[in-house]
Amino acid sequence: GLDLMDTKTGMFTHFRNNIKDTTSISNNDIYVIENGKNNDLWVGTHNGLNKLDEKTMHFKRYLANNLHFHFVLNDSLGNLWAASDISLFKYDKNKDSLSIFGKEGIAAFWIAEDHEKNLWLNTEKGIVKLNLQSKEIILYGKNQGVKGVSLKSGYTRHNDEILYGNT
Repeated sequence: GLDLMDTKTGMFTHFRNNIKDTTSISNNDIYVIENGKNNDLWVGTHNGLNKLDEKTMHFKRYLANNLHFHFVLNDSLGNLWAASDISLFKYDKNKDSLSIFGKEGIAAFWIAEDHEKNLWLNTEKGIVKLNLQSKEIILYGKNQGVKGVSLKSGYTRHNDEILYGNT
């Protein structure tokens, strides 16, 4: 589950899945926590993506149908991206919904943005560069020296280098 600590009082609020309450968090296995551009708190779980309404302290669930959300990124243009075990999703603020971006079937575990506003994805097939303006997709795989098929973590350095971790 998710635990929120009030650092002033030392007290915790515990968020747990309750199958009878659709405003509870969708799953107790948490993979990622990200603060959105509008101070929304996004939580990726073993069963969907959740957004916490801090006024009501309830969650709105997105795609809570056994999708594992591994990473959430707010890009420099204010877009929210979510990486799952089936695809990359983009959040539409106006519709308050997530939709698949590009082709379904590219499981993504981590996302980064470079200074040219390209997205970089860690996937089971290798490293994917996604040019959002031209929609061009470039796969860096074994032919380019990518070792490992489970690139599950990464870190963007200030000089536009990206470090990748695999298992």
